[in-house]
Amino acid sequence: MTPPLSRRQSVLLGLVVLAAVGLLGAGLLKLGGQQGLFADRTEVSVRLKDAHDIAPGTTVRVKGIDAGSVTAVEYPDTDGPAAAVTVRMSLDRKYADRLFADATAQAYAPTPLGSKVIAIEPGQPAAGPLAGGELTARETPDLGTVVAKLDATANETQALLKDVRAGKGSLGKLVTDDTLYDDLSGLAKDSRAFLKRADTAVTTVEAKAADVDQVVADSRGVVKSAKQSVDAVQSLPVIRNYVVNADRLLNRPDCTPVVYQYAAADLFQTDSFTLTDEGRGHVTRLGDYLKKLNGKVEVVIAAVGDPKAAETTAGVRLTEQRAATVLKLLESQKGLKTSWFTSRKASAVGLGNAPSPLGDGPTSADYVQVVMFVPR
Repeated sequence: MTPPLSRRQSVLLGLVVLAAVGLLGAGLLKLGGQQGLFADRTEVSVRLKDAHDIAPGTTVRVKGIDAGSVTAVEYPDTDGPAAAVTVRMSLDRKYADRLFADATAQAYAPTPLGSKVIAIEPGQPAAGPLAGGELTARETPDLGTVVAKLDATANETQALLKDVRAGKGSLGKLVTDDTLYDDLSGLAKDSRAFLKRADTAVTTVEAKAADVDQVVADSRGVVKSAKQSVDAVQSLPVIRNYVVNADRLLNRPDCTPVVYQYAAADLFQTDSFTLTDEGRGHVTRLGDYLKKLNGKVEVVIAAVGDPKAAETTAGVRLTEQRAATVLKLLESQKGLKTSWFTSRKASAVGLGNAPSPLGDGPTSADYVQVVMFVPR
């Protein structure tokens, strides 16, 4: 038989049990806070023509940030052309309170092979507050419509080629008229004759003019100086970044760009490249999303300054530092890792006051784009 505990032992045992219960409760509160279980939430809805594979639990994003999830998808009460599916969503109140009367919602896939999400654009404050919690729908482009447009374009192209072969229209006449060939052939002969006479004249001058070598040397010096001037202009921060980096990094005809856009004020302290706590949160969530992506996806971070501000070297440098800061945080949190030994290819570019080839920021004159290029 187990001897009874002393008073002191009973008190100690009670304290241990209370401590364990307290730690367990604190852990549950923290986990619930991270998962949004205890967050103050608000319900909104949108009526879509088609559910687009949306189901309860589907992620809802406001300006690309996870803000809630779908709670129900309701079939329309009546049938007909105007019938719409009602999608109900539960949002964290801090995002729901910033939705305005012209806010819109759309079902789409962030990547060609990814699962669908509900994307919400909050609208403009000038439109006034959102009444009734119902958002305006932005329909997802119909694949059949896109294919039909491509077919129509192909048919037009075939018709144009047929007319060209038949000699119809200006282009057809240009291609099929033999007179044009004869004129060009004669022009080529005249050009060769002219060049031959010019070469003879140059030979004569070289033979008779003692200072021709000096003239040639001076000409070469002018050409070399001009080339150095062009190289110097291309090495300037604005020219170097926009012409080399932007064109090479942001124009990818062989890829589909998926753009996540942030106002600079949502990421950085004023006139600085130091991330705020909110900015670190945005970049961290983006890194978590990147970890889940499969396939060969390349990442480019582009920072843009206010186009109305005067262009300065310091301003260009600030956009470079902002882009590099976002890239460095993604790397430090392993947001670009694809395995133990490999990482996604990622680059950072500062565009100064030049606009991004992928479009301007909708909410701020200066902004940062995180672009995921998915091979077509």
